[in-house]
Amino acid sequence: MKFSKEQKELFKKNLNCIQVPYFREKLREIKEPKLYKVLLGKDPLDINFLDLRDNKKIYKDPIKELENNLQRYGSDYRYYKVLTFYGFGNGLLFKGLCQNPNLERILVFEREFELLYLIFHLVDFTKELSANKIAIAISKDVDYNALFQVFAPGGVFYTYSRTYFMDISTSYYEKFQDEILSINKMITEAIKNAILTNGNDPYDALQGISQYVLNLKDKLTNSSLRDLLKARKNVSKTAIIVSTGPSLIKQLPLLKEYRDKALIFCADSAYPILYKYGIKPDYVSMLERTELTAEFFNHDFGDFDDEIVFLPLSIVHPNAYKYLNERKRKYVSICRLLAFQYYMGFSAYGYLDYMSSVAHMNLILAVDMGCESVILIGQDLAYAENGNSHPDEYQNSSTFESSLYAPFEIEAYGGGHMVQTHIVWKIFKDGFETIISFYNAGSKKIKVYNATEGGLRINHTIEKPFKECCEELLTQKIQRPLAKIKLPSKKQEDERMLKAYFRILLCAKHCEKEEKNLIEKLAKLSKKLELYKNSELKEYEKDMEDEINDFDKLRAFLLDPCEFFYTSEILQSLNNQLILHLAKCYTLPIKNEEDRLFKMYLIFKENVLFVDYFRGALKEQKQSLLRDVKNLKDELLNRGFEKRLVKIEKLSTKIINGGGVEANALSFRQILTRMLCQAVFY
Repeated sequence: MKFSKEQKELFKKNLNCIQVPYFREKLREIKEPKLYKVLLGKDPLDINFLDLRDNKKIYKDPIKELENNLQRYGSDYRYYKVLTFYGFGNGLLFKGLCQNPNLERILVFEREFELLYLIFHLVDFTKELSANKIAIAISKDVDYNALFQVFAPGGVFYTYSRTYFMDISTSYYEKFQDEILSINKMITEAIKNAILTNGNDPYDALQGISQYVLNLKDKLTNSSLRDLLKARKNVSKTAIIVSTGPSLIKQLPLLKEYRDKALIFCADSAYPILYKYGIKPDYVSMLERTELTAEFFNHDFGDFDDEIVFLPLSIVHPNAYKYLNERKRKYVSICRLLAFQYYMGFSAYGYLDYMSSVAHMNLILAVDMGCESVILIGQDLAYAENGNSHPDEYQNSSTFESSLYAPFEIEAYGGGHMVQTHIVWKIFKDGFETIISFYNAGSKKIKVYNATEGGLRINHTIEKPFKECCEELLTQKIQRPLAKIKLPSKKQEDERMLKAYFRILLCAKHCEKEEKNLIEKLAKLSKKLELYKNSELKEYEKDMEDEINDFDKLRAFLLDPCEFFYTSEILQSLNNQLILHLAKCYTLPIKNEEDRLFKMYLIFKENVLFVDYFRGALKEQKQSLLRDVKNLKDELLNRGFEKRLVKIEKLSTKIINGGGVEANALSFRQILTRMLCQAVFY
């Protein structure tokens, strides 16, 4: 088909509105279509295409199919915010759907650039493309990583992910069923992992808070990160970070040879392996909270541990601290930048963020200690050719993660081929790239060398063999033993533990107070729920509408960082669930007045349910705090602070329940700050 001057101008306009440069260039490259023939009827909507490969038309009746689809979507999916399709066809369905003011985005997968080339000469999509209401992806090029970005938390596709389904725009595309099923599988996996990464389990958050409180006594009677940095910053310009990918073992002879010329940070899982090979690390870090991970410290390696400093996060399993104490090992407990830990106010122990793996933690610590170059080994983040996830020497078996997650392909170390990874390793890879980019965009310029010589490619790292890294960077011995780290005085320990006890008690009492308030509110809401259920909903429409608006205000209050900062970890995860549930309710079709009122009732009911969940979360946190603080309380009693504890308990009760007008006028954090400024403990 030869296009007119007007059609060529329309093509250029459509092309200029496409926001992906690669996409524009691929369309510009097409000079003479070879796969499809354009079939135009008298009606402007009668646009069809003949597939020259099998001589089949894309539409049987373009106008009738368009009318039927618009009617069906206008009725059943009128309140959907996002829709996903396979097959662009003549695009008129999507142009019609975009007239719906409720619809925000349409995602369309299409196989052939040529079809898009043809239709962009015939139909004006400039408005829809410029507003990004229609997003087009070439199905043959799509991968899991790109789909995860589309459905990542914060976007409209994520918010309405519970309503996801993929439709075909016309029956012509049924012949691509295998590709459709493959894309659908990737999308459902991306949605599942996006929800997991955004946090949807309050009990998972509560586990971290519980273990933090259980570990407080050990944490506050040992050195802080501030003490560590003061004693040992700028000891070496180069650090080696040891992880436990399948390729690790081949690098160990060289690591042993150069051990004296670099700071060595290792993951908890690498610690037993390095012992076996006679390589002493300077630092051993632990990040994960599981009991199984704590077992990496359950070894008696004798004097091998001398001069090693262990760096567990404050929220790791208490068994990790138990094993460290039993062997009298030196350790520094480090805080993570999470709401409850920040609320506790021990800034000297540091707040680390942007880390999803222990290797990220080691990278951040190495930079904090003044290292300008960091060498990664054993950082495969991919399966070995034999399917192993770890070295043979790995404590929990070389196949520990081999069948834990669904594998997918990703670019390999060195480029030019692919390797198998999984979603968690992909998140770790992304984490490295984010951290490195962050440092190099600021004042701390660092060079990260990926000397793994295997696994996947980590962007922003310099891929170089480990031997070359050692020869170029490690030319001088480090002065060992490293400086001793100052321990807190008895007075500092007392001060910190009393402060911690006060904050935990205050938090528990505040949880209790707000739990009681929610119980009272739920009693009233439950009566209304029962009343609505057994009555004509029209009679209570205004009341339901007011209550739904009140729910929004209540949620805003419960998530207000000035009032509930210390519970935000558990309440925010519940709020994430609520948002997904409500989104599903909001998309329900309305065909008559009865449907509209019932939809309002369901939204009201869903909110009542989550108010009860919020109440339960506050109760769980209160009970957890009062149970887990016993270790700290017993230690303070042993130190003779019985009278001080009584004073703290009375004070916390007064603040929460007897604050009077002043307490009502101030936020919880303002009250807390004011009371801590007073010398109530000493």
